[in-house]
Amino acid sequence: MITKGLALLVAIILLSPVAFMSPDEGNGELIIARGTDAPSLDPRATTAVYAIEVCEAVFNSLVYSDRDTEIVLDLAKDYEIKDDDVTYIFELREDVTFHDGEPLTAEDVVFTYETILDPAFGSPHKERVDAIETIEALDEYTVKIKIDEPHAAFMDSLDVMIVPKHAAPSDPFADVDPDVDEEIERGVFAHEPIGSGPFKVVDWSPEDQVVLERYEDYHEGPAKLERIVRRIIPEDEAQYADLMGGRIHVGFAPEQEYDALDADPDFTVIHSPTLNYFPLYMNHDYDRAPMFEDFKVRKAINKAADYDAIVEHVWETALRVHTPIVQDTWAYDPDSIRVYDHDPERARELLAEAGYPDGLEVEIIMSDSTTNVELGEMLDAYYMQAGIDLQVNTMDFGTMLDRVVEGDYEMAHVGMVGMTDPDEFMQRFESGDGAGNYSNEELDEYIREARRTVDDLERRKELYSKAQAHISENAVDVPLFNSVFTIIMDSDVVWDYHYVERWRNIDEVYWDN
Repeated sequence: MITKGLALLVAIILLSPVAFMSPDEGNGELIIARGTDAPSLDPRATTAVYAIEVCEAVFNSLVYSDRDTEIVLDLAKDYEIKDDDVTYIFELREDVTFHDGEPLTAEDVVFTYETILDPAFGSPHKERVDAIETIEALDEYTVKIKIDEPHAAFMDSLDVMIVPKHAAPSDPFADVDPDVDEEIERGVFAHEPIGSGPFKVVDWSPEDQVVLERYEDYHEGPAKLERIVRRIIPEDEAQYADLMGGRIHVGFAPEQEYDALDADPDFTVIHSPTLNYFPLYMNHDYDRAPMFEDFKVRKAINKAADYDAIVEHVWETALRVHTPIVQDTWAYDPDSIRVYDHDPERARELLAEAGYPDGLEVEIIMSDSTTNVELGEMLDAYYMQAGIDLQVNTMDFGTMLDRVVEGDYEMAHVGMVGMTDPDEFMQRFESGDGAGNYSNEELDEYIREARRTVDDLERRKELYSKAQAHISENAVDVPLFNSVFTIIMDSDVVWDYHYVERWRNIDEVYWDN
């Protein structure tokens, strides 16, 4: 017999289906914390990982590299490389629409690449696709790309995300013209992007959160989650507190908490290897940083601190490295590397020999993350012993990245991310085009010949060994670490997370409850 009280309880349960589960879990919402906001959500305008993560949920690319660095088809359903090794034909899927319902066609692909290649647009992706000589739409769903010469890593560079020609700006500095409907200010699109991916942006409150909702007409079927909230929480300690309190579902924690979290059945700890390289850059634009023209100064910087101790203390799970080529990848050659031992007295002598008997004043810029604050404090203490007065200038990531791209720094700490092919990192040491502005004809030729060598992997490896030796022997930068990315998830979240793929499989994530 059902009592009135029990009947009332049953009615409450029936009318309130989320009565005994958290609202977030019940409605398919996932809350993810990150320490830094995206500087832009126009994928042509940024290389920041904080932006690319979100863009991977919002946009698609022709192809991309998976966690095994194998090419995966995305918007392309097939492709052909002609016998001349410079002509590529891509057949596009015909069932893809943007979030506003418009079809994605070859014209959108051509438009995306043309704007990236336009120097006036100022895309940081330009150098990756500079090999493109011509790009054209052969028909509504066929794209032909011709490059200037054979390029062993060209397919790896085609993970550029495609934007809609009818909505994205072609001029990044254009004002909104009420008489020209198709001209949209870059700032508008960068804040309210229209993509073709499994999620669409419905709200972005800078330095607070980005809200994504499932795109029901996604060509591979609707995502399992209904909604993703990406909250900006700068401190790892604050993210840890929110994880423990259930206010976020995916985030970070201080490294000293990893073991306890790993033993806690309520959480999943994922340590994911990366293809990233984090150095201290020295600016080889000698008008801005003339001291680094002298090898003795660069060598002194490399000997000024105990970088082994710094990496071990600040990034406990990271791998200390001495070359930009990621360890255990096919082009890595430990025998080509010169290691500079910590020797503050020798660093002082080198500075004196270079014309700085009273020491050297240097500014370093970096983002204001917790780990970077620690890094700055340790560098300052070590450098002082070596006669270097280091001015540590931390700032928000977007501002720091802008300064690095503009070459407005003396030293900088920022990473290279995503080395699916060594050319992606080596080209940043070519012709003064990379963050360090380093240029050397001998090194340039190693890099270019390796790029042109399409069918001989051993020859490419030999050339990259020579490139690593040159970078190391000339103390071009200060190598620090290859990162291991660690995230903490609610144990009910099912996400086959791998840092190399990041959010590429976000449509497959779901709650197991």
